[in-house]
Amino acid sequence: MNKTLGTPWDFANEYISPNGQLSLEFGYVGEVAMGAPLSGECFLKIAKSKVKLDGMFGGPIVWSENSDKVAVPYWTRNRFQKLAIIDINEMKILISKRDFRVIELSKFENGLVYGIDSPIYRTEKIEFNVGIEKFSNEIKIKTGYNNGYK
Repeated sequence: MNKTLGTPWDFANEYISPNGQLSLEFGYVGEVAMGAPLSGECFLKIAKSKVKLDGMFGGPIVWSENSDKVAVPYWTRNRFQKLAIIDINEMKILISKRDFRVIELSKFENGLVYGIDSPIYRTEKIEFNVGIEKFSNEIKIKTGYNNGYK
């Protein structure tokens, strides 16, 4: 499986989990600044419900092999990126302590998220171990009212 997932400037509107039961879908997206990568609202779709996630997200995103976690670039208010790990079983979003410039993800295998930071200038490889990395924030995913989406 060697398909392209997109770039931070051009990524899919929806990423379906490997088991086909879930997806992350982008709503409105726009440039963070002129010529900069895209950022926007993101929704978790489970069965027939659609829940808006708190925060601004970018792409591309990658699902773990067993569909229980998904990694997605997360934009901060000061236009830095963090890596968000969405834990489906716990219904929470973990925000990395580590800052990134521009995240371009490629795969999520055996608890490791792979990609590159800053695909255009001074590129560095990303190898993010979900089990040992530190997280600065945890956001609970509110599912009770589905944010008005069905």
